[in-house]
Amino acid sequence: MTHSPLRPQRFAVLLWIATCLSFILVPVASAGELPTPEGEVILVVKGAISHTNAPGEARFDYAMLAELGLVTEQIDTEWTPAGAVFEGIRARKLVEAVGASGRRVRVTALNDYSVSVPFEDLADYDTILATSRDGQRLRLRNQGPVWLMYVPHDRPDELQTVINHRMVWQLQTLEFE
Repeated sequence: MTHSPLRPQRFAVLLWIATCLSFILVPVASAGELPTPEGEVILVVKGAISHTNAPGEARFDYAMLAELGLVTEQIDTEWTPAGAVFEGIRARKLVEAVGASGRRVRVTALNDYSVSVPFEDLADYDTILATSRDGQRLRLRNQGPVWLMYVPHDRPDELQTVINHRMVWQLQTLEFE
């Protein structure tokens, strides 16, 4: 059997064609898609959003939330010791990440407690989605894994009782309406 001098060139051409086809045939993530969570999903966002990673939803694990930029805030609540320091992400970072819009947000906890809050509470204020308190990750037994927190200096004129009803712990779902 004799080898043709074109054999290596044919191989190179076939390799080039295969490479080109792989770019065409392999689905490419669109600008509206978020990465898929690798860990346990701790928050689901749905409704009027333009960026998803599951049909009609954006699912987040802890690492995905942390990638949005962690902040800390000292927040006194009636449910925690005075001077508690919470760490989490600014809710507006999540609003931007999922491309959310609307007038209201339905905030639902694992126990089905639900409250409707103004879109501006998440988009325009320093509201945080807390994932730890005093250096410890929030767990189910201590209001976790996510707690919607209102920062006191952000809304000094708001009635504390109104704010308290909107501070949902064991947060499971945000639905933009």
